[in-house]
Amino acid sequence: MEWLASMVTGEEIFMTLASVETHKVGNMAVLWFSRVYVVVFFGMFTVIVLNVLVEIFNSSYDVIMVSTIITNVLLAEIDSL
Repeated sequence: MEWLASMVTGEEIFMTLASVETHKVGNMAVLWFSRVYVVVFFGMFTVIVLNVLVEIFNSSYDVIMVSTIITNVLLAEIDSL
C-alpha cells in the first residue's frame, strides 16, 4: 500500500500514469479515460481518507466533552452535599 503523502504530492499518480503509455494501450480514448479514472480515483480516495480522519477526531472530541460535562455535574453534586 502506498503512503497517502505520496498520493497527495502526486508521486504515485505520476508513476501510475507513466506506466500506461500510448503504445501499450493502442487507443487514445482508452488512454485518456484511464488517466481521468486514475486521477479521479486518487482525488476521491484522498478526500475520503481525510474525511474519515476528521470524523474520528470529531467523535473523540464529543466523547471527551460529554465525559467532562458528566464529571463536572457529579463534582458539583458532591460539593453541594
